[in-house]
Amino acid sequence: MGFILTMMLGTFFALQTNATANSLECGVACQHSKGLKSLAEEVADFSQHGPQSKNCPAGGIKIVEGQQVETGSLMGASGSIENVLKLANQEALNLARQNTLCGSCRQVNEVTPFTVTRPIKVKESASCVGRPTQSFRADFANTNDAKDYVKKILDGKNQQGQALYAGCPDPCSFYVYNGQKTDSSGRTKVTLTVQCGQPRSGGALFSKYQYSYGNIQEWVCSNP
Repeated sequence: MGFILTMMLGTFFALQTNATANSLECGVACQHSKGLKSLAEEVADFSQHGPQSKNCPAGGIKIVEGQQVETGSLMGASGSIENVLKLANQEALNLARQNTLCGSCRQVNEVTPFTVTRPIKVKESASCVGRPTQSFRADFANTNDAKDYVKKILDGKNQQGQALYAGCPDPCSFYVYNGQKTDSSGRTKVTLTVQCGQPRSGGALFSKYQYSYGNIQEWVCSNP
């Protein structure tokens, strides 16, 4: 089965192995690109294993970032995330209907909306360089169970959360990429990728965060 990465995703998937141990992490935009790359690598499945026809154009995968962002403190995180998730879900509907990439064959899409939570201003700490990016995957009967699972991880309240905190101790910050896809039966598949990066500036109460969104679109090309 043919499979290609689009040029857009290929940019994110470029290897970046030249960072030295004593250097601070790349800038905000660079780190964000790495986070998107990691999330897409974890999500990628349908474009590799979907019903691709041999005599059709190859399938693919791409990241489509949303254009709107919200900013605020962690105290208002829940509302901000809900707002950007609504936008992600709306745009996902259009991507799911797209049929321009397979020529005369039928384009079959699978779309994973995601949200991103990351501090706007950070301070530098050498102790936070080279910390691991961790990903967690699970599926649930409904979105409430999925939401509870993610919250427990980010609060360190389950085994996965304990592993996350062990790999990303204070003063380092979480940069959270949360992909959630709900199928026709109502089951929700969670793909949570958390970068461990530079500490937020301003402390827990006064730090400002950016909440953004996007979609990972996967497709295959099948005979009509």
